[in-house]
Amino acid sequence: MSQSVVSHCIDTDIAGYTHYLLMKAQLAGNFTYDGHKASGEELEIARECRSLITVIEKQLALCADEHIPELLECYDMAYRTGFGRMPDSTFTAGHIRRLYKAWKNGNRHIEESVIFGIGITCCDADCSATHDSMKKKWLGTLSAYDYFPDTTAAENYQRLALMMREDIGADDMNIKSRWYNHNRIDDFASVGTYILRSYRRYATSLFPDVLTYDSMAGLDRRILSELSSRSDLGPHDREAFRIALECNS
Repeated sequence: MSQSVVSHCIDTDIAGYTHYLLMKAQLAGNFTYDGHKASGEELEIARECRSLITVIEKQLALCADEHIPELLECYDMAYRTGFGRMPDSTFTAGHIRRLYKAWKNGNRHIEESVIFGIGITCCDADCSATHDSMKKKWLGTLSAYDYFPDTTAAENYQRLALMMREDIGADDMNIKSRWYNHNRIDDFASVGTYILRSYRRYATSLFPDVLTYDSMAGLDRRILSELSSRSDLGPHDREAFRIALECNS
């Protein structure tokens, strides 16, 4: 695909196009590290990812602070696929500092789940302290309600996904199972697409503390089947979910 076509595809749909390229890469074998010679398709996908990286870098320089998390996630995944290595930590750290500063200065378009996620890997003392304080507050809320009543459904599932990865001490598995039973969705057709995407991230966090791998994988296939049929998704996203379902079946 030419540079001009790539740019046209992603200027208005960076996240969807990134998702699509990653699923194509998975199917083609870009992530199979067995010493095989890369196919023409794998090489083309890597080239497209490198073109995508250039566009994301420009968007990151201009975007509103609250758009940094999605763009950085796209950048990280596209870079690994395009170059076969992690991106420069100095580049990403600069944007993370900008994001954290914006949140500290009162930008409430930046969700708490984003800041919590930063604190998991950030070496900055203030970031880590914020993460620990937020974890304590979240545990208090979950202890009282088993969900987060004062936020959106999508953010509720983002926070739950993060907490599923946390060590919460004694009776960890029983407590997390209680959260799952309180927040589970059985009728995916009744849920909006944005919420269902968030629920998928939550669902994949349920192994191993709540669900076995096979149960988690089966749940993920059901969600993918629903998402791949959603008409309110862009064509790249919808095709990416279809490929993911094919890969996971």
